[in-house]
Amino acid sequence: MPASRATHTGFPMYHATIGQRRYVFRDLKALLGKASPLRSGDQLAGIAAESGEERVAAHYALADLPLTERPTKSRV
Repeated sequence: MPASRATHTGFPMYHATIGQRRYVFRDLKALLGKASPLRSGDQLAGIAAESGEERVAAHYALADLPLTERPTKSRV
């Protein structure tokens, strides 16, 4: 179940494959939103994972990120 980052049309895309399904996350914001625990605010904002499997895929993609790509400050 490898996860990695690819560049397509200039935008970084993060992805992970679980079984036969490939999950693609357009940017780091989407990846972090889908990897976080389910929250009503995330659901209202449209950034929550649609399923537990998608959340796990986001965890795999996030785990494979180099530390240099992870945000160092809170962006709240």
